[in-house]
Amino acid sequence: MSVDEHIERLNFNTKWKEEEYKKNIEVFGPRNAAHYKHIGKNVVISPLAKLICTENISIGDYSAIDDFSFICALSPVNIGKYTHISPFVSIVGKGGMTLEDHACLTCGVRIITSSADLEGYHGSAKTPIEYKNPVVGHVHIGKDAFIGTNAIIMQGVKIGEGAVLAAGAIATKDLEPWTVYMGQPAKPFRKRKRIPKDYIQNEINRLYDGTKC
Repeated sequence: MSVDEHIERLNFNTKWKEEEYKKNIEVFGPRNAAHYKHIGKNVVISPLAKLICTENISIGDYSAIDDFSFICALSPVNIGKYTHISPFVSIVGKGGMTLEDHACLTCGVRIITSSADLEGYHGSAKTPIEYKNPVVGHVHIGKDAFIGTNAIIMQGVKIGEGAVLAAGAIATKDLEPWTVYMGQPAKPFRKRKRIPKDYIQNEINRLYDGTKC
């Protein structure tokens, strides 16, 4: 996604706002990617997104992170190609996360990679570590997965390729590939039509690069 495409999607109502936004948006090249573990080509990070511990963050080609997103990468956070992290998404905890190619996190998604076990231990961040018993687990979101508005994914959960977690759902266990899940906790609702292998990638390659896989 180019800067102009990203700006057009935001649909500013005044030219002044658009110009001010362009001054602050980050499109990464070799110099300003130095503080990240890896930054691919044409990565767009909006100016009001907040990313912490960027030395643990890898972002693939053509991915976009919108304003008001928050990523605290206490462990490795690996974001694939052509992904989209929408406004008000938060990725927190000590377990780390993988977001595979073409996956999408829509507005307000919460990914919690560590939490308290709630069995007599103190959960406050200010409590000394010896009095806490955190539950930590890596979250893995597969290729072509779609996470709906305000959905929550808890530590250790694996979202299968092409799976959908509906708006407001809470995933506490793994989700099967190409299946739509709804509810709290999330339960399978129906199967999703499988996208032909490499179809989307071939089309994207044609549009962006004039080539095919």
